[in-house]
Amino acid sequence: MKETRTPKERYESWLKAVEFCWSKQWRNLGGWIFVSPSGTAHDLSAADLNQLDRIEKENRFAVETKN
Repeated sequence: MKETRTPKERYESWLKAVEFCWSKQWRNLGGWIFVSPSGTAHDLSAADLNQLDRIEKENRFAVETKN
């Protein structure tokens, strides 16, 4: 699917995601990679952020990070 949003729109979308995730105790590692409250890392670029509890519990969109 071709991206139709402008760079500004993409940035604003990401910023809203960071703010929302922060309010749920998720922390941004960079880009769309976030760390859950339990410490697991997830790529949330294609995720429904209203499902953060399920994503964490079921380890969806999990990624490995370098320590």
